[in-house]
Amino acid sequence: MQHREACCSALAFLARLLDPAVLGACPPGSAEARAAALAPRGPVLARLLLAGVAGCVPTSRLPDVSSALTALLKAARQEAVVWLGEALAALPVAAVSPADCKVWPRLLDGGGGQEGGVGPAGRRVAGRDAGGADGGGSVAF
Repeated sequence: MQHREACCSALAFLARLLDPAVLGACPPGSAEARAAALAPRGPVLARLLLAGVAGCVPTSRLPDVSSALTALLKAARQEAVVWLGEALAALPVAAVSPADCKVWPRLLDGGGGQEGGVGPAGRRVAGRDAGGADGGGSVAF
């Protein structure tokens, strides 16, 4: 199996695992078990997914990374927002500018006014997936 297929397969599995629709088909207690498993791993997962969006994975894999990131936001809600904020704060200036870091709190408050920003090398760092259906910049779950 090629590395690209393995990476995409792992990201697709993660997105399905965190999908609320899949959780609805699971036995009672599954939500609590998933939350308990996700809590200690969530900050690292958020950091790795954000690093992928910020440029650590090829552009062709961004849809897979963004699907996993969106699923994490839907599954962990406000906790995932905190994890992503901490991960964003830990990124080096070479990966994200201080100005981009300042956009994050405004996006959470719904005052971003944009669908997303552009990071290093012109890559999108936030988009409609995290901005809600209306593209107004607020995080919708």
